[in-house]
Amino acid sequence: MGKMRTPESHSGRMGFLVLAAALLCPASALSAESAIEEIVVTAQKRAQSIQDVPLSVTAISGDRLDALQRNEIADLAKTLPGLTYKGGATDNGRSLQIRGIGTASFSRGVEQSVGMTIDGVVSPALATNFLDMADVERVEVLRGPQGMLFGKNASAGMVNIVTKAPTEELEWGIRAGFGEENEQKYAGYLSGPLGENVLGRISVSSSTRDGFIENTHPEGNDYNDRDELNLSAKLLFRPIDTLDVLLSYKHFKRGNLNGGAVIPDALNPPFSLLYPILAAAQGGTLPVEPEADRFFQWRDSEAETEQNIYSVQLDYDIGEYTLTSITSFTNADILGNARGFGIPVDLIPLNLSQGERDQWTQEIRLQSPLDQTVTYVAGLYYYRNELNRTFSRVINLNGFVGLPFNQSLAIDAGLVNESFAGFGQATWHVNDRVRLSLGARYTDEDIAIEQTVGFINPDQVFGLPAIPEARPGMVDESTNESKVSWRIIGEYDAAEDVMLFANVARGYKGPGVNMLSSAPLGDSAIVKPEIPTNYEVGMKSRWLDGRLQLNVSAFLTDFKDFQASQSVIVNLAPVFLLGNAGKLETKGIEAELSATLGENLLVSMSVAQIDATYEDYTGAACYGGQTAAQGCVDNVQDLSGEDLPYSPDLSFSLFARYDLPLDSLPVKA
Repeated sequence: MGKMRTPESHSGRMGFLVLAAALLCPASALSAESAIEEIVVTAQKRAQSIQDVPLSVTAISGDRLDALQRNEIADLAKTLPGLTYKGGATDNGRSLQIRGIGTASFSRGVEQSVGMTIDGVVSPALATNFLDMADVERVEVLRGPQGMLFGKNASAGMVNIVTKAPTEELEWGIRAGFGEENEQKYAGYLSGPLGENVLGRISVSSSTRDGFIENTHPEGNDYNDRDELNLSAKLLFRPIDTLDVLLSYKHFKRGNLNGGAVIPDALNPPFSLLYPILAAAQGGTLPVEPEADRFFQWRDSEAETEQNIYSVQLDYDIGEYTLTSITSFTNADILGNARGFGIPVDLIPLNLSQGERDQWTQEIRLQSPLDQTVTYVAGLYYYRNELNRTFSRVINLNGFVGLPFNQSLAIDAGLVNESFAGFGQATWHVNDRVRLSLGARYTDEDIAIEQTVGFINPDQVFGLPAIPEARPGMVDESTNESKVSWRIIGEYDAAEDVMLFANVARGYKGPGVNMLSSAPLGDSAIVKPEIPTNYEVGMKSRWLDGRLQLNVSAFLTDFKDFQASQSVIVNLAPVFLLGNAGKLETKGIEAELSATLGENLLVSMSVAQIDATYEDYTGAACYGGQTAAQGCVDNVQDLSGEDLPYSPDLSFSLFARYDLPLDSLPVKA
């Protein structure tokens, strides 16, 4: 049969079994001449060497992730400087930050500042972005505003996950890993031809672990367990020589009991002052220590996220042009019941959130040939997201402070987000050494929210009268936004393997919707879009016949109307609002260095120095136990001029790998 489009073609290889961290990378990364293998990425919707992309983009191969035993999205922050991870009790409380910027709200109606795509399909939801990575070809991290070419707009950056494609030769493999706390990881795949002009690939993986933060309550379970299953299947057809049809299905499921770490409020006033008294009154001790590795909690927190992605990708060659269509449907069910707060009282017996998300996308893209003076990628994009959510909460004021009543809250909400976009990027090859590119995207977006806030059983909750935790009411709002985002890039080849670049970009992230309990407080539930402007210069270079690679970039990004949570006190309980924080600024320098030392040793280092600050942010939520002397006035604080959280000033990673050819061992394989 004709040769089919696959990211790589391998000869057949036998299966393998890996125990614990004994997985070795393939030796093909180092050639006989010890040149560093070039990484191919699709950061500009073309297959290009990462050294030819005039943007700040880094990539890590699935083989390296396997070698490091890092298959969770959170693990990327341990590998790629400038990328940080914020944990949470449930999947909806987690987020990624690039260059110090990430979503600062857990409202389901706020899209991520750091976007994510999986095989060309956008995944905008908080909860569904933190599932394990299985059978991955590579992970690309694009820094700075994205959206000209990547589906939904993302204001801070993009994580682009590319999974492995079907292969023309038969391949299979299995892997197993074991660790402390009964940790078990299993993975396997099978790939190859299924008939004439048909290739297939299927992979499955699972990861389980007991909790490792001790719960000293005799009836409680430990924290931070995990139970995850991933399944991926692909069929690649080539009915004619000029057409490839790729059918994909991905299933992700994560369930955990007490999946979040102990909330550090337990170490701060007033909890730290009350903790010994409350614990003793309940027959406990003082389990929380500065390391926060023990706690005392009755109620288990529950979380479960399940996602299915169906997609069809068509690649049709029209002469020297390529027309691509990607159609996708995503369904996600998300449950969270975060009841444990690391304090020795039954404070929140019910905190149940249940949501279902249905997403449809359609992308059509035309790619010009590369041997023209002006090359381009242009297309159209449609996106529709429907979210339905219910939320129920009870705060046990009687057991906490002895009041003769409890507080309760009930939310029923529906959100529809629909957008159309036209996008493109053209590159003018001025001469053999100079190139100028212009990218633009026009987005027309409609958002509508219907939400009712009330309270559970107004007469009695858990045997006591109940009062509303938040102000009851109803929201029925909609808005339309039309914006143009753009990017200008200049490139100059200073030498054969040295490229200098500069770019400026105006990004866009759509309006945010307040799906928190504060929605009926009177202000609009819809907040303004998030607008970043990014300035960047950099160099990409290879030296010593490809044995040394150095990439450097410097950047400055201003954010206007950053979307963030705020809080007020209603009926003795904190009520979270959604608002625009004003202005943010992040600036810094990033560098990546790789070198081959001899034929079999590869050493690489990445470093990022970042200064991310709030330029104008009044009305920020106070942290737990914050006093007026510490800046908390009327339950808000002014963070103008302060550093952003989850943004270390300096971060770096160091990686080394030595490939030992089997022929050099005293025992033959």
